[in-house]
Amino acid sequence: MSNEHSTSTQESQAEGIEGGLNLNMDALEELDFDIPIVESPSLVVANSLKRLKLTPKNNRIDQDVQRGVIKDAVEKSSEEGNLVGDFSKEYALPLIEVTQSELKMISGETMKDLLDGKYKDLIQSFQIIDSRYPYEYEGGHIRGAINIYTQESCLKLLDNSPHPKDTRHILIFHCEFSQERGPSMNRTLRKEDRTRNAMNYPKLNYPEMYVLEGGYKKFFQEFSEYCEPNTYRPMLHPENLDDLKFFRRKSKIETMGTSKKCFKGAGNSKVVRRTLSDDFC
Repeated sequence: MSNEHSTSTQESQAEGIEGGLNLNMDALEELDFDIPIVESPSLVVANSLKRLKLTPKNNRIDQDVQRGVIKDAVEKSSEEGNLVGDFSKEYALPLIEVTQSELKMISGETMKDLLDGKYKDLIQSFQIIDSRYPYEYEGGHIRGAINIYTQESCLKLLDNSPHPKDTRHILIFHCEFSQERGPSMNRTLRKEDRTRNAMNYPKLNYPEMYVLEGGYKKFFQEFSEYCEPNTYRPMLHPENLDDLKFFRRKSKIETMGTSKKCFKGAGNSKVVRRTLSDDFC
C-alpha cells in the first residue's frame, strides 16, 4: 500500500470518528446478537468512541474494538426497555405498538389526557408540533399546538436553551394522518439533536418525543372539542390546491436567503400572502 493511500485512509477514518456519522457499518453487520436498533447505529455510537481517547497518531480503530464499542452502545439503549433518547428514564406517556419501532406513538385519548392535565405531576411542560401546512393548521388545530412545517423551522427548536435537568419537557408531532410529515419532522429533529450532542452522548436537547397516532384527522373525529377552531381542513381541499403547491415547494427550501422570485405565481390566497410577508419583510 502506498504512503499516499495510507494517509488518505487515515484521514477518512479520522473524519468519520470526528463526525460520528461515517463509521464502518460492516462491523455492525457481523455482530452476533439480536437487539433492535431504534436509531441509526452511526449516531448511537458517536459519543461512545470518546472513551477510546483517540489522538491524531491513533486514528485507526481495530475492527474488533469498533464492534465492541457499537455493541456496548446498542445494548445500553435496549436492555432496559422503553427509555427516552438519553436513557435517563422511561417514557412518561403510554405508548402504542407500531411497526415503525423508532417512533413513539401515543393515542388520541392520551393526548386528551395530557391536555386535561392528567400527567402534570410527571410532565412539567409539553409542546404539540403541527407539521401540516398553514392553511390546514388555520382550518383547525389541537389546542395549544404550534405550526412548524419546514425542516429549517423545526431545527430552530435546537437553538433554544435546553430545559433544566430536573424538569421534563416533551414534544408531540403530528400531521394530517401522522404517516409522513409529522414522523419526518420527528426523525429530522432527533438526527440533528444527536449530531449536535455527539461529543456528549447520550445527551439530547429533546430526549422525549412522541407522534400522535392517526394525526389530526383521527383526533378531530374523536375529540373535536379540543380543536380550535372546531373544524378540519384536509390537505387536498379543493379550495386550497394553489396553496398546496406553494407550501409543498416552500417546505423543500431550506436556505434563509430565498428570494420572492422563487414563489412567483404560487397563488394569491391570504395565507400565502401572509407567509411571504412574514418571511421576507
